[in-house]
Amino acid sequence: MYKTIITLLTSLSVKALAAPLPTAIQKQNFVANYYPGNQDKTPVLVLEGSGSGIPKVLAEKISQLGHPVLALAYYKEAKLPKHIEAIPLEYFEPAKTWLLEKNHSKELAVVGWSKGAEAALLLSTLDERIRKVVAIAPSHVVWPGIVPGKSFPNSSWTMGDQPLPYVPYKANGNIRSLVDLYSNSLKDTAAVEKAEIDLEQSQADLLLFSGGKDSVWPSKTMADLICKKARQSKGEKSCVHHHYPNAGHLLDASIPLDGDPLANQEADKESRSLIQAFLR
Repeated sequence: MYKTIITLLTSLSVKALAAPLPTAIQKQNFVANYYPGNQDKTPVLVLEGSGSGIPKVLAEKISQLGHPVLALAYYKEAKLPKHIEAIPLEYFEPAKTWLLEKNHSKELAVVGWSKGAEAALLLSTLDERIRKVVAIAPSHVVWPGIVPGKSFPNSSWTMGDQPLPYVPYKANGNIRSLVDLYSNSLKDTAAVEKAEIDLEQSQADLLLFSGGKDSVWPSKTMADLICKKARQSKGEKSCVHHHYPNAGHLLDASIPLDGDPLANQEADKESRSLIQAFLR
C-alpha cells in the first residue's frame, strides 16, 4: 500500500503553460528560476508540491499577474535532495533575501500548493518579512517526507538539524486512497497537536484554496482548521478560504490529476483573480 501511495505522490508532475522563458539563477546557494516583473508589485516566492523540482505552472500563473517571481526548487534538482525529506528550512533564507534585495522590497509573499503550501505556511511563522501567503490545497500540520521505498520516512522539514514534529502515516484500517491515508493519520490527536503549524507566530495574511474532489489529502478540512487557528491568534491578519466542491487537488485543468475538468477550469480562472486582488 505504501509503495502505491509514494508512486501517486511522486507522479504529480505538471506541464508548463506557454509563457516567456525565465532566467536561471546562477552562482547562488539555492536553485531557482526568476521571472522579472513590475517592481512596484510585491515580489513572490513560489514553491512546488511533490511533483517536480523548480515550479513552472504555478510560477507562470503568478508572473502573468505582473509580479516578480522566484520559482524555487528545494528538492529534485542538482545539488539538492532527491526527495522531500528532512529539507532544512534554513535553505529558503538566502532565496527570500535575494528576492527582496533584487526588488528593493522589505516584504514578500509566498505562494505554494500541496507540499509547497505546507512549506509556505511554515516559513511565514519564521519570517516577519512574509506578509502574504497563498496556499492551494494546504495542510495545517507537518507531514512525513515522501521517499520511494522507505516505509517510515522522517519529517519533511528540519530546523537546526532537528526534524520538525510530524504526523506519521497510519495505514491501518480500510485505506483505499491517499485521502483515506491522510484522514486516518489525522486521527492521531497527540501527533497532530505536536505537528500543528504555529500560525500564531505568522505575520502573514492568508488566502487558501481547496477542491472538494481532492484525491490527495483532505485539503478543505485542513484549510478550515488553518483559518480557525489564524483567527484565534493575536494581531489583525486575515484568513480567507475559497472552496470549490467539484474541483481537484490543484484547481488546474491543465493538470489531469483529479476533479471535474470544467470545475477545475472555473476554479483556476476565479482563483487567479482572487490571488491578483490579494497580492495587490
